Amino acid sequence: MDIKLPPVTDEDISWVTNIMGLPEDAFAPEKDDGARMAILKSEGESMDIEACPGSGKTTLLVAKLAIMARHWPSRRQGICVLSHTNVAKDEIQKRLGNTDEGRALLSYPHYIGTIHGFVNKFLAMPLLFSKGTPVRSIGDDVALEWRWQKLPNHIKDAILRSPANQRNPRKVLKVIDRQLNVADINAGRNQRITKEDNITYYKCIINICKQSFKEGFICYDEMFFLAEMLMAKFPSVTRDVRYRFPIFFVDEAQDNSGFESSILQQVCTSGDEPSYRIRLGDSDQAIFDEINKNSTHDDTDRFPEFSLKRNLVNSHRFDQSIANLAGRVSVSKIDLIGTRAPEPEVLQESHAIFLIDDETISQTLDVYGRHIIETLGADQEKLDEMIFTAVGGVHKDQSDSKKIPHSVGHYFSDYDPQVNKANSNPETFLQYVSIGLKITDELAVKGSGGESFHIVEKFGKGLIDAAKKVSPDAKYPSRYYHRFILDILTDTECGSGKENNALSCYSELVEYFCIKKQYPDCQDWNEAIRNKVVCVVRALARTTVDFSDGFFAFPESQTNDLGSKSKNNIHSVAHDSKKISIRLGSIHSVKGETHTATLVLETFNNTHNLKNILGFLCDRSKKIGTAEYRLKLHYVAMTRASHILCLAMRKDALFENKKDPNKRNIQKLKEAGWKVGVVTSSGSCDWL
Repeated sequence: MDIKLPPVTDEDISWVTNIMGLPEDAFAPEKDDGARMAILKSEGESMDIEACPGSGKTTLLVAKLAIMARHWPSRRQGICVLSHTNVAKDEIQKRLGNTDEGRALLSYPHYIGTIHGFVNKFLAMPLLFSKGTPVRSIGDDVALEWRWQKLPNHIKDAILRSPANQRNPRKVLKVIDRQLNVADINAGRNQRITKEDNITYYKCIINICKQSFKEGFICYDEMFFLAEMLMAKFPSVTRDVRYRFPIFFVDEAQDNSGFESSILQQVCTSGDEPSYRIRLGDSDQAIFDEINKNSTHDDTDRFPEFSLKRNLVNSHRFDQSIANLAGRVSVSKIDLIGTRAPEPEVLQESHAIFLIDDETISQTLDVYGRHIIETLGADQEKLDEMIFTAVGGVHKDQSDSKKIPHSVGHYFSDYDPQVNKANSNPETFLQYVSIGLKITDELAVKGSGGESFHIVEKFGKGLIDAAKKVSPDAKYPSRYYHRFILDILTDTECGSGKENNALSCYSELVEYFCIKKQYPDCQDWNEAIRNKVVCVVRALARTTVDFSDGFFAFPESQTNDLGSKSKNNIHSVAHDSKKISIRLGSIHSVKGETHTATLVLETFNNTHNLKNILGFLCDRSKKIGTAEYRLKLHYVAMTRASHILCLAMRKDALFENKKDPNKRNIQKLKEAGWKVGVVTSSGSCDWL
């Protein structure tokens, strides 16, 4: 059944501009040759919208949804909006939360959420419920731990003997492509074990996985396989879903894995009577391809489809100087247009390449910080409101790498990869605390409230996740951890004497970490604090807990100073009686963000990344070849900054030997808009 909506009028555009608090000319045709206005007024057609960084894609999406909600005629059919995050939902709540249209979009019959959430709710969970399967946990940690505990010891030993499984032996228990990923299961052999290779091991693992499904312990991505099974067995399911959702929006479509694209294509467009589908994204920012790649579905439903493509090339984030620099690493060769007016206090030669070597790498952040302070010329109050970052493609060092710089940690010795990791799954309890404190500090700066809630909940989640690992069969909540822990620990003893009960331990920990915001040094942690944490975990799990478990280890990068730079991966730079804070992280972790200034750090992945793409920085016409992923990764990094863009690159990339600069390439970089300088051991920068 088609949904008939009236044509979008100028009055609709004026209305949505007003309720969203946008400038009156926000969607004026003269700003982008009418591209956004055409999308707002489109009706009854599928589109693939290729939107450059800072183009206002999310604002455009919310505006279109609001206009559709204003005239939506059905109480049984709705709009489905899918993405990898809840950015669209958050933006609707922020912009439209106090309007009837906003409240309608956030309730039945509409659905706004993640792709995983949609697949779980409308496809995988119904299949499980139809089989009477109790869904006890959806997540890799708990499911794989449950399966591991069921394995006979001789099979565990065989798996652990394989070098390929040393870092994550439980990976062999995860269902991949309808088979088991049992590569290198024994004797270190570098091949997939099949039924013919080792029928005993294979059958055992298969049976344990089947048992895991029946018991309701399922890995995150395995829900997609269940969804595919449902649609294959009952083809009418897709017709029912399309009736419920005649219009689909898919945001950040470039980051869909092949498997996700395959599922969404089956749901939305395959076969007869497809739903209308509007996908939004930027193929130049497809930096999760390497992570999400799935060989069975790699070429499925690529974004964008040429015949459906609409371009948004105007960025409101930066001016033309940054657009010119970032455009050189665009795989699609997009002609970026930077519409932000240059700040009068920012000099034309503000974008810099800092050349470093093994001896001067430790000076990089300080040189960058001083360059920011000198270039912006702003007072301290303005500087405090700005965001300064340094990001790299590799942010977790590999122990076997001697290439410097290998990761972000080579620029900042106290860097903790888990703190800024997107959707972080911390490896230690204290990393949960650090992440909670980071969120708390950010909320305090913004003055948005909710600081205490976030640190207490992250702290509580760390305790719950620890309990899950040792006792996965128990029932745990997916939120409101603090309240759950208080309920469970009431009258639960964890030692001799009333003063040592679990509830007292928990209360002391809450006061220590969440109220006083103290942070232990290694000695305090090992001698006192860790005992209380383990005590609480033991009470929650109702079983013994191994003190030697790495989860309870003291992270090497942590310090005893809660306000130190290591806690939030922050490095402070003071210069000319002014001070700024530089936040460090991976490029993946800052995707979608806007920074006042960004320093893109050289890192190593088979080769040094920036050195590898130097030719593109010098000559945009260079053929892409094998550099596609590196270019996309650094395109994301180079399109974060609104004011100042900088690179930190190895000196030998532009010096033919230790003394002679490559004048030709340096001149090309200067002509492109870069200022090039060599960082010295004294912490200064000699401009070339």
